[in-house]
Amino acid sequence: TGSIETELNMEGKIVKFDKQKELILFRIVQEAIHNIMKHADAKKITAAIHFTNNAMQIVIKDNGKGFDLSPLNDAGNQSFGLGLRNMNSRATLIGALFSVNSAIGNGTEVSLQLPINETANEGTAKN
Repeated sequence: TGSIETELNMEGKIVKFDKQKELILFRIVQEAIHNIMKHADAKKITAAIHFTNNAMQIVIKDNGKGFDLSPLNDAGNQSFGLGLRNMNSRATLIGALFSVNSAIGNGTEVSLQLPINETANEGTAKN
């Protein structure tokens, strides 16, 4: 949109996953960025992808207005955080850990950690 500064950092040996996992990862990242653009009033988005021998971690942060996470724990409030719930469900489907951290006035951070198995294809990435 031109109104949000973006930054992408990649580190480690790139691992290619099977197409289904890659599509699910794409959809999770897409939802996170969509949520930022729709709700956060952020001026900056930072995404980092870090590959280690054992896992790939994706972290997406914004400097937006943040929000109160407590309604996510309210079983009677199924409409709040539907996108976050979907991201978590998708992450669980591929064996990844998903977390979100946010506070009013302090932006939001979405994190995803996916274990890497021995059959993955590797390349190299640098910042």
